[in-house]
Amino acid sequence: MVKKALGRGLGALMPAESVEFQETEGLVNIEVGKIRANAHQPRKEFSQDSLRELANSIKEKGLIQPVVVVKKDGYYELVSGERRTRAAKLANLKTIPAIVRDYNERDKAEIALIENIQREDLNKIEEALAYRALMSEFELTQEQMSKKVGKSRAHIANTVRLLDLSQAAKAYLQAGKITPGHARALLTLDPVDQQEMCELIVKKDLSVRAVEREMKKWNKTQTQGAKIEELPAEIKSFQDQLEEKFSTRVKVRYAKDKGSIQIEYYSKDDLMRISDLLLEL
Repeated sequence: MVKKALGRGLGALMPAESVEFQETEGLVNIEVGKIRANAHQPRKEFSQDSLRELANSIKEKGLIQPVVVVKKDGYYELVSGERRTRAAKLANLKTIPAIVRDYNERDKAEIALIENIQREDLNKIEEALAYRALMSEFELTQEQMSKKVGKSRAHIANTVRLLDLSQAAKAYLQAGKITPGHARALLTLDPVDQQEMCELIVKKDLSVRAVEREMKKWNKTQTQGAKIEELPAEIKSFQDQLEEKFSTRVKVRYAKDKGSIQIEYYSKDDLMRISDLLLEL
């Protein structure tokens, strides 16, 4: 199979910020209401405080850096500059300067993903999702990905691993309540224990080193408990199948004549998802 390539590279695809206004070809003023977001935009959250600050700056000085768009039938689609466009709307601008380019879908995906990856304020889960999307779309190794975005291979690997966190732990990370270092230390825990450890980190303001020490105690206790409550092989296999089926932690309490099955959920949406699966049985 021939692998897709990123091709010309980000520098060839995007105009340099320092020369955008010197370039006359394709530079126009576009009605803000005719600009739509890029479907490939990896950023899912925009800080309202940050947008208001940028909007105030735009009111005072105007929009210094144009956005980049492609022309569609009756509207323009953003390639880069969604944050600036949102701030311009808050500033009540009717039109903004834009560079109109003729990009194909792959070019748009590359630019939107790589531009956002290289920004410092992209949260770690969004960054991880962007890496995974690029590597999947263009069949890149972590080493190739690292060269494309100017990050180390270890950084790529450690960031993508964060996608294995539970939804609760991801929420703590995205909210800035725990650091990526904290999060990586939690990866060996099951979802419930991850949430409990997140709560402990916030409550006690634990450092990454302190969390690693707690993890050693935690894992030792869990291992000892597992020996005491070890399930018969066929019941353990059944429990594993249930966990795979429901994509969550399942605990079988087993006795000779009776017992129970506990299926855990971590949000209302998670509960509804599991309920639907149960009703299909």
